[in-house]
Amino acid sequence: MSESIDQESDLSFHTAIEEPFTSLTSTPHKSSNGWVSYPTNEGKDSTNSSSPNLGNESIVNDIISRRRNASSGPANNLSQSARRDTENKKLKELRRLKRLQKTIKNRGGLDNMRDFVLNSEIDAEYARLAKEAEQFALPIDELERIEKQTEEDLDDDEILEFIEQRDKYQYELDQILNENIAKEGL
Repeated sequence: MSESIDQESDLSFHTAIEEPFTSLTSTPHKSSNGWVSYPTNEGKDSTNSSSPNLGNESIVNDIISRRRNASSGPANNLSQSARRDTENKKLKELRRLKRLQKTIKNRGGLDNMRDFVLNSEIDAEYARLAKEAEQFALPIDELERIEKQTEEDLDDDEILEFIEQRDKYQYELDQILNENIAKEGL
C-alpha cells in the first residue's frame, strides 16, 4: 500500500512539474501523504487510476515528448536567438550610451565641448586665412620695386608741378613787365 502511495505521489509530482499549464477540469485531490494532484485533460486522474504505472507513465511520457518536440523545433530556436539578438542589441546600445555619458563628463560637459569645438573651428579658419594670405602675398623684391616706382612717379609729379608753377610765374612776370613798360611809354 505504501509503495502504491509513493508511486502515486511521484507521478502526481511529475505531472505537476512537467505540465504546469494544463487546464484543470476538476478540483485537486489530496493524497494520504499530503501531495496534491490535479486531473489531466485526457480525463485520466493520476491519483485515481487503478494501475498508476501504466496510465500515468504514458501521460507523463506524452507530455515530456510533446515539450521536447516543441522546444527543439526551429521556430522556438529562432525566437530564442532573435530574442537573444534583440537583448544583445539593447545591451550594446545601453553600454554605448553609458560610455558616451562618461566621455562627455570627462570632457567637462556639453557646454565646454561646444566651446572647444567652436574655438577649434575659429583657429582653423584663421590658419586657413593666414595660409591663403601667404599664398597671395607679394615677394619683398616686388614690393621694393613697386615702392621705387611709386617714389619716382611722385618725383616726376613734383617736377611737373614745379615746372607748371614756374611757367605761371614767368607769365605773370612778363605781364607785369609789359604793363610797366606800357605805363612808362605813355
